[in-house]
Amino acid sequence: MNKKNNIIQLNKGNLKEVRKIIIKDLIVNTKFGYYEKEKKKNQRLRFNIEIEVFMLPIDDKSIKNIIDYDKIIKIIETILSKHINFLETLSEEICSEVLKDQRVKNINLQIDKLDIIEKTSSVGVKTFKERIK
Repeated sequence: MNKKNNIIQLNKGNLKEVRKIIIKDLIVNTKFGYYEKEKKKNQRLRFNIEIEVFMLPIDDKSIKNIIDYDKIIKIIETILSKHINFLETLSEEICSEVLKDQRVKNINLQIDKLDIIEKTSSVGVKTFKERIK
């Protein structure tokens, strides 16, 4: 450490590297829910997702070691194409599907229903799943 300028020489030995993929405020209009009134009309669901990935070398000319945002959004849309009653079920299915990618360490997912209860801006569920081994 250079004491005069408080500068530390950074190298792989003294860095903890973390990379997170973030999808913020994805809004999807869909029929969703348990109650009949929810099944009749579309409602907005908001998704906030953080996906921590294993640090792999990045080649700026290849997407091979990159988690594609569009792929995550397609996973959500595909799961929503079948009727699901509960946010908890939806959250579990999304997390399980994303964790099939071996590059993913963990996922932190929040899903909010924006239109269902008048007295709130949203109600929702938050799920965290982490790969142990």
